[in-house]
Amino acid sequence: MVLTLIYPHQLFRNHPAIAKGREVWLIEDPLFFGNDPHWPIAMHLHKLMLHRASIKAYAAELEAAGQMVKFIEVPAGSTSDGTDLPESGLPDSVMETHLADPADHLFNNRLGRFSQKRGVRTIRFKVSNEVATYRPEKWSTNR
Repeated sequence: MVLTLIYPHQLFRNHPAIAKGREVWLIEDPLFFGNDPHWPIAMHLHKLMLHRASIKAYAAELEAAGQMVKFIEVPAGSTSDGTDLPESGLPDSVMETHLADPADHLFNNRLGRFSQKRGVRTIRFKVSNEVATYRPEKWSTNR
């Protein structure tokens, strides 16, 4: 099985790792929700709600475009550090994952441990700065 992994900071309009027919798995990593035991963050409730709402809206857009979307959610009160999320949440039949390069040392280490433990090939796509560039001229002025 080949699938795409997407983390909360990678909700790109033209995501380089998404392909027709390949399942997309959205992962709610504890680093983005403040409950990582090694890197805890005090998060405002509104920010947590925004993260969750943006992930759900992104999933709805992908599903409307014909993509199969699944979630790995962090359970409330979880003490997981995110290392075991792919391990426990992804099917055993996964042989290859595609994702945008997280550009984060901790994420890369966690993904590397998962890939090595399960024998999963990981394909990382470079993301240009254009994807995440602030471009107010592209926004509507009729608000």
